[in-house]
Amino acid sequence: MFVLFVRHGKAGPPARPEEGTLTEEGIRQAELTAKALEGQKIERLFSSPYPRAMQTALIISRRLGLPVEIRHRMHEKTGSGGARQTKSDIQRRFPQFVIPEGMPEEWWPDHEESWEDVYERVRPVVEEFKGLEGTHERIVAVAHGGSIDAMLSVWVDAPPMEKARFYHHNCCFSLVSYKEGRSRIHYVNQVAHLGERELFFD
Repeated sequence: MFVLFVRHGKAGPPARPEEGTLTEEGIRQAELTAKALEGQKIERLFSSPYPRAMQTALIISRRLGLPVEIRHRMHEKTGSGGARQTKSDIQRRFPQFVIPEGMPEEWWPDHEESWEDVYERVRPVVEEFKGLEGTHERIVAVAHGGSIDAMLSVWVDAPPMEKARFYHHNCCFSLVSYKEGRSRIHYVNQVAHLGERELFFD
């Protein structure tokens, strides 16, 4: 069973780090990502509830013909920072999305998260994905650099760090698998589908 984590496309300057919408470049990245995923037999598509992730997932969903399933625990590492879009706000803005009944109306943290907090927050998502072994083979999850970093680490039982373990470019692919209790990271930060990376870069 494979899970392909996708970081959201490039977003414009947000009023808060938790917000922000895709720029024209971000939309282009998301469209190239969707094109690369077409024909790959993806079975389910998940997304963080932040706008830039949901926009990216929506572009992918239109190409693949899959509904977007929200998992609020996949949001970026963050602080309290005021109100975000509530569960009801998301339902109104994206009525086609699948939102679990167990998602709280106000789902964001009320404190500044540590990396240990983020690892524990995403752990149930990782366990949910691993639990799909035997029923699903190919899953895509759209999230953020920090939360993807934490999910990759939790996937292979790596301990928390004081900062991100890997670099994650906008709309990069990071692939993991799970089979008979064995977890693997196959690659991280694959961006060949975007056609924009040189062999050496700053």
